[in-house]
Amino acid sequence: MELLTQRVTERNGDCAEITGGSDIGRVLRIPDAIGGLPVCSVAGHAFERNQMIEEVILPDSLLQVGGFAFYGCGKLRKISLSDHTEGWGNGVLRLCDSLSHVEFRVHRGRYAVLRDLLAGVDCRLYVKIVENGEETELYFPAYVRGFDEDTFARAIHSWIEGAGYAYREAVERKGVNMRTYDSLFARARSAGTESSARVALSRLMYPKALRMEMKTEYECYLRQNAEEVIRLLLDERSMEARKRVFFLAGNGLLTAEAADAGALISSGMRDSEMTALLMSCGTRGRTAYEESDGDFFDPGDL
Repeated sequence: MELLTQRVTERNGDCAEITGGSDIGRVLRIPDAIGGLPVCSVAGHAFERNQMIEEVILPDSLLQVGGFAFYGCGKLRKISLSDHTEGWGNGVLRLCDSLSHVEFRVHRGRYAVLRDLLAGVDCRLYVKIVENGEETELYFPAYVRGFDEDTFARAIHSWIEGAGYAYREAVERKGVNMRTYDSLFARARSAGTESSARVALSRLMYPKALRMEMKTEYECYLRQNAEEVIRLLLDERSMEARKRVFFLAGNGLLTAEAADAGALISSGMRDSEMTALLMSCGTRGRTAYEESDGDFFDPGDL
């Protein structure tokens, strides 16, 4: 990989700006420094419409990402950045239709750039926040924004469908308002099982500032919709979905009927470990983990 750069002057002196690159593979890792100069920015349109990049890792030295820097990167699925980045241009991640994961490293307690990033992305996102050695994962549902023109009144009326926009509003300049985030669960439920199950699972697996009444509500929802949830996760066929199935099983959140349905699906996928676990839940109504040592499953074990 060869990165193209130019020297620019910022408030702290000269630094390097990334303007593009060649021979870029699946992972674009922007270095902290190039040619003895700290890398302070990615120029606007720098990697526009690159169809190779699947992951972008931005360094702590980065202060700014220019407008449309990754516009139209159709295979981009994950981006990692820190709160040292203060400037986030328009359309940076627009038309990045595969984007599903954001990792946000917090060093100074500033969430403004995460808020700006989320405001420009309307697809569903898992956001992992790493702060003071603690990881928190939050799910942000998708939403659709549109406009209707009232020619008679000479006015344009905007509208928003989906719970995702309201969830994004829970991200404030200095943190995520977890109480506000949790209070939106009724909206997630109205959007369907996919959104609500993912919200509930993320909050239970990473329960930062999770109040007991919301913990109970999330657990009840997952038990009541266990069969639909297990089908949703198994159909995803990813390691992260697998981790969530193990969490459900290990914490008694699967009904016997849901476990039986899941076992049938996993056996067709030739996943013997998953099938054995789900058969155990279905036949005994509790998991092999509880039977062996009584400990709840830790998502960090996988």
